[in-house]
This record gives sequence, C-alpha cells and structure tokens, in this order.
Amino acid sequence: MLVPETMDEVSTKDMIVNGFNQLGLNQENPSEIYLLPAALIYRISEFLQDDRWLILCHLKNIGPKRLILKGQQFLESKYENVLSRLPTLEVLEISYPHGRGEIDYVAFKNLVNLKVLRVQLNRYTHIGLSSISSLQELRELDLSYNSLKDGLCEQLSQLSHLKVLRARQTQLTSKGVHNLSSMVQLVELDLGNNSIKNEGCEHISKLINLMVLNIQGTNTNHDGVLYVASSLEKLEKLNLNGNGNPKHDGNVSCLHLSKLKSLKEIRFEGAGVTAVGLENLATSRSVEHMKLLHLNKNAIGDIGCISIAKFVNLKELNVPSNHIGDLGAKELKVLSKLENLDISKNIIGDVGCRYLSELKTLKHLNLSGNVIGDAGCAYLSTLDLNFIQISNSDGLTEAGFDSLNYHSIIIM
Repeated sequence: MLVPETMDEVSTKDMIVNGFNQLGLNQENPSEIYLLPAALIYRISEFLQDDRWLILCHLKNIGPKRLILKGQQFLESKYENVLSRLPTLEVLEISYPHGRGEIDYVAFKNLVNLKVLRVQLNRYTHIGLSSISSLQELRELDLSYNSLKDGLCEQLSQLSHLKVLRARQTQLTSKGVHNLSSMVQLVELDLGNNSIKNEGCEHISKLINLMVLNIQGTNTNHDGVLYVASSLEKLEKLNLNGNGNPKHDGNVSCLHLSKLKSLKEIRFEGAGVTAVGLENLATSRSVEHMKLLHLNKNAIGDIGCISIAKFVNLKELNVPSNHIGDLGAKELKVLSKLENLDISKNIIGDVGCRYLSELKTLKHLNLSGNVIGDAGCAYLSTLDLNFIQISNSDGLTEAGFDSLNYHSIIIM
C-alpha cells in the first residue's frame, strides 16, 4: 500500500490510529465504531491511497460490533462491500434524510449476528429490505419513516426473537398489522402515524406481552382503545396522541384505560378529555404507578385537576391549553414528587404561582401563555428550578425577572 510522499514518515498503522482518534473512536474498545463526520473517513483513505471504504474492511480482524452511519451518501457497491466484510456486527444504524431507495438487502443478509438494526429516513421499501427475515438474531428493529407499506409485515412476523419493533410513519394499514399479530414475543411496538384505525388495534390486542405501545395518529377512537385496554394487561407506556377526531370520545377512552393496572405513562393529546374523563382515569388500578401524564389540548379545567391530584407519584405532567386557572393550581400543589410541569397556555395568575411554589421537587416549569406578574415571580423564586419559561405581561417588570435568578429563563 503506497503512501503520499508528504506522509512518508508516518506508518500506515499510525495513520489509521490517528484517523480513528479524529473520529472519536475508543481504541480500548474497538467494537465501538462511529463514522461521523464522513469527511474524516475520506481524508484517512486518501492517505492510504486506497478505496475510501476499504479502511473499514481492515476492521474485520478486530471484530467490530457496532457501526453507525449518519448523514452520508453511499455508492451501492461500496456500501454492500463494507457490510459483507463485517459479519461480527451486532448493532447497525443507518440514518440520513436523503435516502437511496431499493438497495442493501444483499448486504443485510450477511449480518447473521445482528441484534439491533435501525434504518430510519432511508426511503427503503419492502423490496429494499426483502431478505430481512434472514436476520434471525434481531432483538430490536427500527424501520421508521420508510415507505414500507404492508408488503414487509409478513417477513417481519418471521423474526421470532424480535422484542422491539418501531415502524412509525411507514404507510402501514390494518392489513399489515394483521400479519404482525402473531409476534406475541414483542414487548415494544411503535406504529405511530400509520392509518391502522380500530381494526389495527384489534390485531394489536393479540400481542399480550406488550409493555410499550405507540399508536399516535392512527385514526383510531375509543373503540380501538377498548381493544387495547381489554387485552394488554402488561402495558406500561401508551401514546394515543393525534387521535382527536369527531368520533373519538376521550372520556370513554379514559374509562377503558382505567382497566389497566400497570400503566406508568399516558400521552393523550387533543381528544376532548374533560373532568369526567379524568375522574374515570383516576379510578384506574394503575393510579399509584403513574409517572407521566401528557394531556395537552383537552378541556380539563380546574375541576379536572382534582382528579389529577390523585396521581400522587407523578413526576411529569403536561397540561397546556386546558382552561386551568388558579383553583386548578391549588389542586395540583399536592403532587409532592412532580419534577416537570408544563401548564402553559392556561389562565394562571399570581395566586396560582403561590400554590405552584409548594411543589418543591420541581426542576422544569413552563408557564408561558399565562399572565404572571412580579408577585407571581416572587413566589416562584422559592423553587430550586433548573429551567423556567414564562410570558411577558403588563404586570411583569424587570424586578420580577430579577427575582427569579435562575440559570435558564425563557421569556416569551
């Protein structure tokens, strides 16, 4: 291997080591391989007067287990050549916004030891990933933001060891989800922003070991929630955001969700949930386990906060745009473990700030879109916050800003 004359005093080995150092690679643990930025790879390979990808092929002797490729364009033959020479890979992540289309299934099939595969934003289709069923060691697969449609789901169902499947915004329908319904070993499933509707939720209900489920933006309603809540007894995290359509009665959904006993996180935005729905949810057997509630853009009001206060172990609460005023803040002051509170775009004033100042565990507070004056800031100054966001108003002066004295303050 020839070396440019300007580099004749530097050995090939030293050049590779120096290049790795520039890439931030851990020489003590060569299984950690990161290729960012691409320009440094090009520079190293120029020193070697070799094909720019062959430097990766030298790694086969040290058995790399992790390879991350981001934001780069690859020639098909070069790319497949590299992957085919790295059979020891256990983690492969390929993510860039200007994807390449129908490629790579030949390269993927050689990665027989692969346990984690993430190929986001690559414009793959079911044809481009047509041999993925040969990766029988896969435990985690992320295919989000590719144009997969339903054609790939039958192959995915053959991955008998897969525990985590993420296929957000991949143009799936209930037909594709039907093929996934046999994958009872799954513990996490993300099908967000696919039009699977209630029929898809019925198929999902067969995945009885699910602990994490994202069905945001799937055109489902309270009937779909009933399928989920009636069968998935192990569910701990549920995302229902973006299903606020005229046929979705959020209060009925809350009644269905009250059947679940293990829920720790619920995201339920813009579904018309009122105080009645919160009262239903507060009867849940999981009320003591709940750590996170995101209820943005509903109609909770001050009365709904009475029910929220029953979730005594909450650590994160998001309730923007819910017509909550000072009386609602008074109810929330009992949440003694709360660390993050987003109560923006409501009608809280200085009196409400006095109540919120009793939340001594708070670290992040968003009060933008409320009317807070100097007196409110004085109350809030007693909190040990890392971050606060408030809105400028006629009653807020420089003295109010100064009283906050926090490292991170955002004034809207």
